[in-house]
Amino acid sequence: MAFDGRYKYCYSESGGIEELYDLKKDKNELRNLSKNRSCKNKLKSMRTYVIEWCKKNRDSNMLDNKGKLKISKIDVKYFRKAPEKVLGWRKY
Repeated sequence: MAFDGRYKYCYSESGGIEELYDLKKDKNELRNLSKNRSCKNKLKSMRTYVIEWCKKNRDSNMLDNKGKLKISKIDVKYFRKAPEKVLGWRKY
């Protein structure tokens, strides 16, 4: 997760899910802007910030062997059986 004072970026390794919220306009984080074309540059800069932070702080657990954020396969069968409280608000 990263926050620049206005935008909040969240990344989930499971499926490589990205979330981007404009907390000035959306304090409850209801509108994920990660697929919004007008936010493409902001999404890229926040992603780059997280990657650079991981490198600087030697947090290699989040990065793959190419220096990009790791993506793992979502175990859909598990998530469908798991209680919602385990999943948070997401539904797969």
